[in-house]
Amino acid sequence: MPSYARHESGSFPYLIILTDPRPSLDKGTARIYGFRVNEAFPRIPIPLAGAETLIFDFSLPYQRTFEGLSYFRNRADYSTLPPRISTYDPADRQRIEEVMQKASDSQP
Repeated sequence: MPSYARHESGSFPYLIILTDPRPSLDKGTARIYGFRVNEAFPRIPIPLAGAETLIFDFSLPYQRTFEGLSYFRNRADYSTLPPRISTYDPADRQRIEEVMQKASDSQP
């Protein structure tokens, strides 16, 4: 798997790893879903019983959690770059700065 920390091609800053231990732990599978800064969370097929799957949209619980933590959302300082921003690749840093600028422009 390409390393984002080492800026390898094909890597992602955010990952969701889904494991399916069937038929056994040593013969199960793992799938890795990557996504970039300011991209929608991937919709992932979650294995259920037998061959059934459920397409799960991770953005919904993320948004609800974020909305529920209004104390922290209202305290975000969009005038200061996040710690360790240098660990992001240039395209992702630009996306972060664009989001910060939009949020800063919309604050009273």
